[in-house]
Amino acid sequence: MLNFKTTDRKDWVSHGFWLCAFLCFGLSISYSVNIPFLDDYGLVLDFLSTFTSAHSPLEKLQILGTPVNNHLIVTYYLLILMDYEIFGEIDFQHLIFAINLCYLAILYVIYRIFISTGIRPYYFIPVILLFSIPVYNLINWSSSGMHVLPVLFALLTILAFVRESKYPFTEACIYATLAALSSGGGMLAFICAVPFLLQRKNTKEWTIWILIFSSLLFIYVHNFGSMGHTFAAKEMITYVINLLVFFGTIFKPFYGDHHLWGIIFGFLILGGICWTFLFRWKFLKENPILLAGLALALALALLTTITRSQLGLGVTTAYRYRLYHMLPLIFLYLFLLKSRSRMDNRFYLILVSISVILYGFRMEDAWSVLQRQGHQLQMGMEVYRLTGSPDQLSYRSTLKAKEILTEASNKGHYHIPSGHKFDPLVYPGHGVHLQSMHYHLNQFKNESTFVVASGWAYPSFASSVNIDILFWVESKGQKLYFRTAPFLSNRVLMAKSDLSFLIILDKSRIPVDWAEVNFGLALIDPIRGITSETSIVLLN
Repeated sequence: MLNFKTTDRKDWVSHGFWLCAFLCFGLSISYSVNIPFLDDYGLVLDFLSTFTSAHSPLEKLQILGTPVNNHLIVTYYLLILMDYEIFGEIDFQHLIFAINLCYLAILYVIYRIFISTGIRPYYFIPVILLFSIPVYNLINWSSSGMHVLPVLFALLTILAFVRESKYPFTEACIYATLAALSSGGGMLAFICAVPFLLQRKNTKEWTIWILIFSSLLFIYVHNFGSMGHTFAAKEMITYVINLLVFFGTIFKPFYGDHHLWGIIFGFLILGGICWTFLFRWKFLKENPILLAGLALALALALLTTITRSQLGLGVTTAYRYRLYHMLPLIFLYLFLLKSRSRMDNRFYLILVSISVILYGFRMEDAWSVLQRQGHQLQMGMEVYRLTGSPDQLSYRSTLKAKEILTEASNKGHYHIPSGHKFDPLVYPGHGVHLQSMHYHLNQFKNESTFVVASGWAYPSFASSVNIDILFWVESKGQKLYFRTAPFLSNRVLMAKSDLSFLIILDKSRIPVDWAEVNFGLALIDPIRGITSETSIVLLN
């Protein structure tokens, strides 16, 4: 049996697992690109153009306080301005680096919360494994700051009350205010601090806390716009399912897109939280850290479900909310540790084993998605740079994206990357028998400075699952293969099909004789290598 207070097990084991967290950090940075993605166009480039055009400090202050989709994101705006002031222009890789630091800071703050309860670092290993993957759309997207920063400041609010500090209440006020100025969800920092204020029983602190909360709430209510949606009772089932799936999403690498399993896992986790409130209320009151953490996790789930379910089923499973998905498990785990003076060694090893398996599934999923997104962004920007067409820019209004990029470039706020060299793949080798394949082109241009092609390609007989599409260039017996990106649908900002492809090559960056070349497509399986190949036949 392991005892939290007297165990002789060396805590260096847990410190070794922190390497997983730094692996996550390094991996997400390595796949980041200096290209705007989704909200980056409006939240970063358009904001900077508007802010620098303001003529007075008061006008700039008003711009900082302008809500975005009913959220105040002042802290993220300040991060943007800091990068701009230091480097003279915006680099999205810098912002992603800062978001990754904040993500690591969240893990460290949770670690400090755990240690403050007397639990040894050894028992923190499952939490490290839960955090330590590069979450797509969370730590490789600069605008995810409006999801990362409020959680960081909300957890710092909890930590301020439990760590040894001369002025814990003052620190908590500062952190809670910063959380509220990071997004609407940050207002929950004021709610999760209530258990500590009840324990402290200080009328002056209560008065100050309520005044700050009321002032910020007034600002939100004053700026609150219409959501463009009227709630209907018949849609209640959508909200209920989305709430359950929200809690189960953390296990999605196990069950894929089968939301029934998400509902089952979610029901178990939500049931665990409800059980602690209903049957262990006295224990929670005696441990305000647990009460505050579980309240924050539950409130974030409810807020996300209420504000997003208008878009339909499954919207609460988005990668950008993965940090919210982690919190319920983390604080339930802390409750389990605190409610037991001892833990069976076998049970803990099983828990760690499950964490390792989940880590592996989530890492494999994240790695492939990170590669695909980075390549897609680079390909879309190359199309824009070489052809002037904004069709493959990752923004719902491509014309608006072009307008924002033009203004940012003219003002010197952002410089479009000079060109990406899409390195040819190492010749992967053919399988024993090449299968036939089909393709359809909706675009092919062989211009003097570039070649661009897009369309669909698929095998004639075999399954198209786990098949990647390559584009090859052959000149004087030399054949170079290039990885393609999926053709983007601007309506939903997703690939039109897994079988779609887009390729653009800057001829000046590829050393072949372009006077006499042949082009073609190939399908490659990650295990078997090239399974199908064909030349592109152009009809005059």
